[in-house]
Amino acid sequence: MSPGGEVYAVDNVGRVLVYDRGGKLVRQWKMPEVDVGRPEGICVFKDGTVGVSDTHYHRIVFFDPQGRVLKMMGRLGGGRASSSTRWPSRRPGG
Repeated sequence: MSPGGEVYAVDNVGRVLVYDRGGKLVRQWKMPEVDVGRPEGICVFKDGTVGVSDTHYHRIVFFDPQGRVLKMMGRLGGGRASSSTRWPSRRPGG
């Protein structure tokens, strides 16, 4: 749910859907690309920025609340992770 109370969802044809508190569709937009696959998840940040996990394209796409692309982050990796890209250890002392 967004800071304004709207509910965001992704569907299986590559759209971001936005519903008001009453469940009425108030706006929608398409992902930049959907030939390889569709988005898998969505998150709305406190500032209203919408992040969509576009795993088939190995990236996260960030939108403003109206659906304009702000930036894209990520790319297909190749080989071993460098020390700057490894996830931190969750083990004590690790």
